[in-house]
Amino acid sequence: MPIIKEILNEGNRIVVWQFHDGEFESPALQHESISDSVAHPKRILERQAVLAILKYMGFANGYSYTPESRPFIPGSNQHISISHSGSVAVVAVNKSTPVGVDVEQLDRPFDRVAKKFLSKEEHLVVNVHDKSELALIWCVKEATYKLPWAKPCSLADDMVVTLDRKQMESGWCRVKVRNCGSVAELKANFTFNGGYCLAWVNR
Repeated sequence: MPIIKEILNEGNRIVVWQFHDGEFESPALQHESISDSVAHPKRILERQAVLAILKYMGFANGYSYTPESRPFIPGSNQHISISHSGSVAVVAVNKSTPVGVDVEQLDRPFDRVAKKFLSKEEHLVVNVHDKSELALIWCVKEATYKLPWAKPCSLADDMVVTLDRKQMESGWCRVKVRNCGSVAELKANFTFNGGYCLAWVNR
């Protein structure tokens, strides 16, 4: 089984799966709903990977989406978040607290879209030539965006990530969210592994 990382942290269970083309050709790893709802081969592969992770985690009924496009596990009260990038898929679940997760390849050209996700405060202190730093901020903001808020958040205008070096050495940082309901300052956990950045946030 191509599980490359499993994390148990602060009530979260996070499973990272490295998948490849042809991996889910076996009928046992396919799901009848995928071909009906997803057309692109890459999206189908990603969804098969997520379903395989959920099966590994003990959720055989798969997952679906609310009208607000938030994933949920039918028949379960657990909170769930999903992400995929390149050939990696990630699922995070938490029994009691909403969780947001995001994974990104480090070789993505984050510097080209820095204006779209860096806040004014971040522009003053962030090294836009440091791909790891940019990937971390992107992942933290995407994971935070997936949490339930009173209204959609803007990555650049409503979120500020603070990269304190001592905190980062311990694998976490702070993200402040404003203008999306009540102001919130959250702890974001992260790790780097095999050319990817992974971040998760609870609320």
